[in-house]
Amino acid sequence: MNDAIEQASGKVRLSKVGTALLATILLGGCLDTTFDASFTTAREARDAGYVDAGWIPDWLPDDATDIRETHDVDSNASMLAFSAPNPGRLALPDTCEPVGHQRIFPASFQRSWWPDEKTLRTSYRLFRCSAEHTTYRFVGVSEQRARVLHWRTYGD
Repeated sequence: MNDAIEQASGKVRLSKVGTALLATILLGGCLDTTFDASFTTAREARDAGYVDAGWIPDWLPDDATDIRETHDVDSNASMLAFSAPNPGRLALPDTCEPVGHQRIFPASFQRSWWPDEKTLRTSYRLFRCSAEHTTYRFVGVSEQRARVLHWRTYGD
């Protein structure tokens, strides 16, 4: 019988050692709450439940490809990048308004597939959108690269 966990009459009970171990893991931040995913097509992302769960916005075009996503379940911060054959015809939510680079906050994560600040500033049209679960939500659209970015973050 395990010292940390006992099973009696169909119920699982944690011993003092098991309770202390679980509390240390939960309170000590040992559990990683950041997840990464990639999908070849929009259909794959939808079928995997990422759109229904809200990690990928429902306005993801049906013809989107090369989809990369990272999110943190604790903070709801997230970032998404995908290719779109016609990024100029992207149907963003009505709450998205064009903004200059100086009015955005950076994404909460660093990933190799995310553009650097110079590329973001010089190659993307930027939008600030209303946010539900974070303080800020942004979209970047690069027509030259046929690439779209979406990120939710917190700012000052």
